[in-house]
Amino acid sequence: SFRDDVAGMNKAAESVFFVEIYDDRLSPLGTASGFVAFDEHLFVTNQHVIDGASYLRIIDDSDDENVYILNQVIASDKDQDIAILLFPDGQRYDSLTLNASEDFQRGQPVVAIGSPKGLKNTLSKGDISAIREEDGIKTIQISASISHGSSGGALFDDTGRVIGITSAGFSDGQNLNFAVSIKTVQDLYDQWNKRDYEVLGTERS
Repeated sequence: SFRDDVAGMNKAAESVFFVEIYDDRLSPLGTASGFVAFDEHLFVTNQHVIDGASYLRIIDDSDDENVYILNQVIASDKDQDIAILLFPDGQRYDSLTLNASEDFQRGQPVVAIGSPKGLKNTLSKGDISAIREEDGIKTIQISASISHGSSGGALFDDTGRVIGITSAGFSDGQNLNFAVSIKTVQDLYDQWNKRDYEVLGTERS
């Protein structure tokens, strides 16, 4: 079981990053989370993380706190609140394995890794509380605690595969937290032609 595999959870955390968001005046806009997926050269987070951003400064889980600058977006979807960015080539981070089958159900154990309130790569455990669907968008409600800054973090199933992106919590509700199904990210990636990208901070046509 992944939630009992301490070494496995720490290994997974190596592919989850603390994100600092900057505008075109180099002023910080906030913090978030994100993770490496798809062939080790792509980075997944929420769309609202990159809104108004000029670049992301991402910091890994190591004691060295290696830093990378990201500003190339291969695809994003505002409705689903997901974004995929190019990650620098040749970096030695494993891409997390995704489980896009959406075979999750209520009561299933989950593990969330993200950076709530800037606390880098905080891990929390919980269960799936419910599956919600609204306007064709599937959301996983979880009891694992996430808070502001966890946006873009990874939600793992009990096999250690990513089933969602932690995206929101109710600040006034205890353990009412939500994640976007990772299938939306897989679908977005599958539509990419492996060439095009947009640069953050430039006007979109």
